[in-house]
Amino acid sequence: MRSIISQVGTQAGETAVYWKYGVWFYDATTRASALIEQQMHDDRRGRIVLSAQGDRSRELLDTVTKWIGHSIERDGGVRDVGSDAEDRGIGILPVSHAQPSCNKDDRLEAHPTAPDPAATLRITDPPRPSDERRACVSYAWKEERSSDPQRAGKVSEFCTKLEAVGVSIVRDTTALALGDRLSAFMRQIGHSDCVYIFLSDAYLKSPNCMYELLTIWQTSGDDPEKFRERTRVFFMPGTDVFSMAARLKYAVYWKKLRDEAQELIKDGGVDILGPTDLKHFKQIQDFAHHVNEMLAQIVDVLQPSAFDEFIDLAIDQLGL
Repeated sequence: MRSIISQVGTQAGETAVYWKYGVWFYDATTRASALIEQQMHDDRRGRIVLSAQGDRSRELLDTVTKWIGHSIERDGGVRDVGSDAEDRGIGILPVSHAQPSCNKDDRLEAHPTAPDPAATLRITDPPRPSDERRACVSYAWKEERSSDPQRAGKVSEFCTKLEAVGVSIVRDTTALALGDRLSAFMRQIGHSDCVYIFLSDAYLKSPNCMYELLTIWQTSGDDPEKFRERTRVFFMPGTDVFSMAARLKYAVYWKKLRDEAQELIKDGGVDILGPTDLKHFKQIQDFAHHVNEMLAQIVDVLQPSAFDEFIDLAIDQLGL
């Protein structure tokens, strides 16, 4: 059970609820919540009980059942799904600590391309009653504070006009207070169902902006269709991402930063890198690897060219 809780925690962070014998989380993909609990019969035998509630609870239950079964088999446990699980809407996985009939390497080799069921999960904070009128914005502060009147203040104008018709805006200037963690806020943006992005050269060279964009991509399961559904993009003046060569420039930009950091690590030794900056280093690698495809998917959608059209699109999509 500790392994399962740890795996949930890797994706969910602080958005799930944990205790010694279980975990609860909300999945935005199915708009349902899952409860996973361990019930032990004695020191060696027990079962994991699953339940789900929400719009597509059956789908979430099936996904979590497959995921936990996959996890138990991988870790060397014995998996046996009760035959009455589907009829009762509860998944039951009796678990014992008997030795498996094959070692871990044999099991992995038997299913070398088996998809990870957990890849479809998008664990987020549960929606609030006002979420249907909530808009998240992702943008570069360098653009918002620009001396160029065509760039400056666009995000504030967008937010002001949406707030005037009853939309709750999620942006850093209003959602963050002194002492709050920037990384947690950026994860919140990246997990949102729909994000309004103000794309620019400064955005694509900002680690914080790229982290939000990458999180949207990853929590869409690297699925281009889901990614396109969750993003609405306004191209700031001068933004050039419409050719392959233009998009590749940003992949090269992040690759150079990765290579520079890698050289410093080689010179100083890997032990100079703390856990937080190791995570940042891996993110830069991911930026270099994914930015070309993310931009290719963005330009594959007909986006508003005029700022007023972008505002009207948001209002229409929010059902106002």
